[in-house]
Amino acid sequence: MKNLLLIVICFFSIGQLEAQNDAPISFSLSYFGESVIHPGLKIGIEKPFYTKEKVKKRWLAKRQERLGAKVSKSQLIWGANVGFYNHPNNNTGLFLNGELSWKKTKMRKGSMFGAGLGIGYLHQFHNIDTYRLNNGQLEKVSAAGQAMMTSSFSLLYGRDLSVRHNSPFSWYVKPSFMIQFPYHHSTGINAALELGVKYKLSKGVKSK
Repeated sequence: MKNLLLIVICFFSIGQLEAQNDAPISFSLSYFGESVIHPGLKIGIEKPFYTKEKVKKRWLAKRQERLGAKVSKSQLIWGANVGFYNHPNNNTGLFLNGELSWKKTKMRKGSMFGAGLGIGYLHQFHNIDTYRLNNGQLEKVSAAGQAMMTSSFSLLYGRDLSVRHNSPFSWYVKPSFMIQFPYHHSTGINAALELGVKYKLSKGVKSK
């Protein structure tokens, strides 16, 4: 619980600092597959705090004349997420995490590539009856489970529909790898797959 409180405080502090930035905020909703096949849902919010556009001339003169220069946008992004998953006959997980990510968007078709690092809190609730020995008698444990910290590395591919279709939506595929600790008195390694959409607000939020 102390670890969860610390994470929430860190998210709030960073959010207050980023309120000075008028970059647009995006909300995301995704299928979250723990070990890919165990279904769940993830909701997130993100906001860029650094953006840089790059213009590069094409090698072939004919393509340069027909398509123009290559334009791409690179961003550093802070985000926060909350979600759950269900692993049948094993556990149901509730999680909260924060991410620092890099994303590059090609401004001709809107193709997106990215990578990110995250840290968070995960609580697993056992989906099977759990018992403990109490004075020589078996006693059923209610809401049995385990709390742990997580760190993650993720990759991203998708398409920003605002580039060509003037739409606030984008879609993405995001595989991730997680380290969980402590995990049964040790360290666990897991993977997940996200399939999601993002909605970008037209204007950033400015502090008064």
